[in-house]
Amino acid sequence: MILRRLETCVRSHLQKPSGFHRLFAGLLNAFTWLFNPVNAAGTRGGAKIYRRNNIEPKFDRVIDSLLKKLASVKENEWQLGMYYPTKWDPLFSQFMTLEKLCRYPVNHFNFHLKQISSGGERIHKN
Repeated sequence: MILRRLETCVRSHLQKPSGFHRLFAGLLNAFTWLFNPVNAAGTRGGAKIYRRNNIEPKFDRVIDSLLKKLASVKENEWQLGMYYPTKWDPLFSQFMTLEKLCRYPVNHFNFHLKQISSGGERIHKN
């Protein structure tokens, strides 16, 4: 579900000047102290809303929506991107292209899988 939001963010910000991207990412980095607890609460809340009985239809809708959006991406758009708040996620690069953004969910999942399998030890980006 996060990729849908990030993809929308990238496509809307691609129309803005580059200086705006940096300023926006810097502003988001400045509010990391607020993002972290909100992100954690959202994740916990989502786990209470999406259970085994209703996650599958939601997953199918999200995947269907993503596939439609990805099919509309023109070849020259894959390398377009924007600046990201690197303090929000260790997997964010300062500048992320649409192609890298589409790889993000798998990398994010694998990152958390390593955290879980390590018994809760802090895992840092390589």
